[in-house]
Amino acid sequence: MPFSVFTKPWKTMPLEQLATFVRSLAFDGVELPVRDGFQVQPQNVATQLPLAAKVFADAGLKIFSVAGSMDEPMIDACPSRKSRSFASAWALT
Repeated sequence: MPFSVFTKPWKTMPLEQLATFVRSLAFDGVELPVRDGFQVQPQNVATQLPLAAKVFADAGLKIFSVAGSMDEPMIDACPSRKSRSFASAWALT
C-alpha cells in the first residue's frame, strides 16, 4: 500500500530539497498544496505543476493529489491533458 504525506508543513522548502526529504521519510508520494506562498502557486500552476511532477518523479515519488482550487487553469495543468511522461509522475488509478 503506498503512503503519501501532505507537504504543507514545508511550504518554504525548495522542490528538490522537499522531494529528497519526503523520500528520506520513506513515503511514496505527496499531496501537494497549490496555494499562494507554496512551491506551486495558482498563478503559475501551468508551468510549475509539471516541473514539480518531474522533480518528484526524479526522486522516485508521485503526486497523489493536489490541494487547491479546481478552476480551469488547475484542471488544464493536470496530467490527463499532458504527455505520458508527465502523467507517469502522478498516481493515476
